[in-house]
Amino acid sequence: MRKRFHFQRFPIFKFRRQFILIYTKIVLGERRKFEQCLFNILKNGIESMPGGGEIQIALNYEQSSNIRVTIKDEGKGMTQHQIDRLGEPYFSTKENGTGLGMMVSFSVIKGMGG
Repeated sequence: MRKRFHFQRFPIFKFRRQFILIYTKIVLGERRKFEQCLFNILKNGIESMPGGGEIQIALNYEQSSNIRVTIKDEGKGMTQHQIDRLGEPYFSTKENGTGLGMMVSFSVIKGMGG
């Protein structure tokens, strides 16, 4: 059974001395698993910018009572073929990557209805 968690209890991320506060909204899902998804995606974004850069995180409420989380980085980008393979076991664009972090993230997000 999925549990409800409040975004207001979600930790505040500190990145380059900027604080990102997350809105108050009830979401169905397991908070720890969702935190791990965000960690995996943010870690990938940071690693895609070896020379530094900025990561933007946006939250939008949609009309269907869903929340859309958008994460953008300034990395080199991916081809359409690479994007299509995201979430596949053992697919990674990193030299020593396993692809398991994104696979788990996709699974958890899909389980939350995303």
